[in-house]
Amino acid sequence: MAQHHANHDHDFFIPAGSIWPPLTCLGAGLMAFGFILHLHYQPTIVGNGMMGVGLLLVIMAAFQWFFKLVDEARQRGFKTGNVPVVLDLANRYGMIFFIVSEIMFFAAFFAGYFYLRGHNPEWPPANIEMLPIHLPVLNTLLLLTSGATVTWAHHALLLNRRADAILATFLTWQLGVIFLACQIYEYTHAQYTISSGVYG
Repeated sequence: MAQHHANHDHDFFIPAGSIWPPLTCLGAGLMAFGFILHLHYQPTIVGNGMMGVGLLLVIMAAFQWFFKLVDEARQRGFKTGNVPVVLDLANRYGMIFFIVSEIMFFAAFFAGYFYLRGHNPEWPPANIEMLPIHLPVLNTLLLLTSGATVTWAHHALLLNRRADAILATFLTWQLGVIFLACQIYEYTHAQYTISSGVYG
């Protein structure tokens, strides 16, 4: 019975088993555990080593996994716009579940924030010096502008305007680099560390 089911030719593509998704999860777990060790026991060779090994494992496994998916799709003859309805529906459901999980993830952060804000009305605490307001405003403007440029790139691709798409993508990339530089500046000049705060 199992053999008959395994040999059944489906109307849609069912990928074969793969070692790469579990290896990606293992790498992500090593990174997270190493990060926890790094935060709670000061930077040690064990915590940093686990983060490094986990990062390398995630990168290697993810690249192999994506390469295998693309290769399987090419072997089956799937091209852009030529995806079976069932597979397209599965991809849409997957994206919906991802977005819902992100909403729940951030809802927990906001719930924690509002709970703590309600019980500790004084912010910032008296002994913490806040950075000037212009840096968060600049970061917000950078994020909004990069959202506009990536939308421009998307519409340029849809209209088959390659030069505009390349320019908009390059501008988005530059805005992202500037945003990261501002974040690094902010975190290195902040008066508190990741281990400070209401959670200890």
